[in-house]
Order: sequence, then structure tokens, then C-alpha cells
Amino acid sequence: MSSTVDLPMEIWVKIALDADPFDVVFLAQTCTALYTFLANESVWMAILGNVMRKYGDFMVSYSIDEMSVQALQKAASGPYRWKALLEKLAVPDHEIAPTLPIQPVMTREWHGAPKDFGDLHYQANYYLVPGGRFLVSQGFEVDESLPPYSEGCVQPIVTLWDLGASGSEDQPIRLTTKVLAHLRSYMGFSVAKKTDRFRLIESLKFNDFAINLACLIYPD
Repeated sequence: MSSTVDLPMEIWVKIALDADPFDVVFLAQTCTALYTFLANESVWMAILGNVMRKYGDFMVSYSIDEMSVQALQKAASGPYRWKALLEKLAVPDHEIAPTLPIQPVMTREWHGAPKDFGDLHYQANYYLVPGGRFLVSQGFEVDESLPPYSEGCVQPIVTLWDLGASGSEDQPIRLTTKVLAHLRSYMGFSVAKKTDRFRLIESLKFNDFAINLACLIYPD
């Protein structure tokens, strides 16, 4: 009689890559042989890579080489746990109650966050890169030595921040800053198809046309 050990590990890995991460966890719990095959870091690194490619997450959001099996499993199952939570709490439209504020699990005070300059009509904008670890801010640096509203007193910049891994209590780290070519640039954001490189696009708009410039690429 054949058993699970008769199948090459490559076959089980293929099954794991095509399955829901939760199913892989349950499958690994059925017997010692499958646990040996499926509860190892290399398999879960591959599963997490598949999930991130499927959902467009930014690969470097996770320090995959440093993560435990449990951390890899948690990261890989994140989109599925979120979907399950939505389905569990879903109700028909006519039964929807008034929206209540959502209480965060944890908060951090960001001491170095870009500031708004309301009196100058300049506002900081933010974009969270899919994956949740990296944040782009579009803000302004003000040269206080120059008179307000004078030429050059405000310089538009974009900054890429590392917020740290999920659950981190550390302050965000400034990775790189780029000065924009034009004060009124319209920012566009995209993540490369391989999900391992972030590209920031600066659009210079002139009447009925625009010029797109790749002003920041990370990692370069």
C-alpha cells in the first residue's frame, strides 16, 4: 500500500503552492510525514512569495530570510484571514447598523511625520505601499530664512519611509528623499510586476498633456 512518503517532496511542495495557506497548515497536521514535508521554512517562503505575487504586495516588506515558520505562516495567511473576517461579520444591506469607530489594536506616535503648511496651502500626502511596511510621503520643506510666498521658500519633496515589520514599535526610518522638479507635480505610484522594486512617478501637468518622470526607485 502506498503512503504519503511515497510521493516526492517536490509534488507536495507543488500541492502546497496551489493550495490555500490554511489548507497547508491543516494538511501538515494530519501526520508526521506531511508535517516533515510541509512545516519547513523553504516551503513557507515559497508560499508567501506566491501570495505576495497574487495580491501585489511589495516583496521587501518582509525580511523573509529572517522569519520563523510561524511568522511566514501568519504573513501568508493574512489576506485569507482578512477575507474570513469580512465574511464572518457581513450582514445584508438593510441590516447595516450605524458605522462605529474602529479601535486600533496598537498605535505609534510618529515624531518625524511631514507637516502640513495650511497657511501656505500646502498639504502632506501619503501612500502606503501594498504590503504595509513602506510609506511614501509627499510634503514640503520650508526655508525659514526666506520671506513667506517668496520664490524658493517652499521646496516639494517625496520621502520613502520604512515603518518596520508588522507590530513594530520603532519609529519609522527615512530611507531616501527626492526633491520634485515642480511644486505642483501630480504624484503617481506603482509597484513593478515582480513586486521587488518600488517606482515613484512624478507627473508634470501642462494644460492638456503631462510628462511622467520616474523620480524615485527603491531598491535602486
